[in-house]
Amino acid sequence: MHVHRVQELPSLRVQARARPGTCTTESERGPLSPGTPPSIDNRNTARAYAIALRALAAELGAGAPLTALEGEAGADRLAEWFTSRWGGAAAATFNARLDALGSAGGWWRDQDWLTGDPLRRIRRRARTPDRTKALDRD
Repeated sequence: MHVHRVQELPSLRVQARARPGTCTTESERGPLSPGTPPSIDNRNTARAYAIALRALAAELGAGAPLTALEGEAGADRLAEWFTSRWGGAAAATFNARLDALGSAGGWWRDQDWLTGDPLRRIRRRARTPDRTKALDRD
């Protein structure tokens, strides 16, 4: 299936997918997202990316240009929003949302829609060891 790509600097919108691995046009399913790489075939990964991207779109406004994420002000705003949104979540959730936005940001940079990394102020969290499992006697 042909993957439709946005040619100009896009607005931040969330992609609707008919099924994993497909990409539809805005008239068919809703606005295209420049942030969801068209190669996501795993439903769970696509869902996780959609959660993060929809939350970002809600924060910035669905029609906000990606340039809103540029510069020091964009990085500050994104770090403040991200930590207030997912700061209280488990490390796995925090990292999954960060990975999703980081992947989207990388793809946006590959398309020359962003020049910097707006997530540069946010660091992955260490996962808490699971102490509920049995330990070896050795």
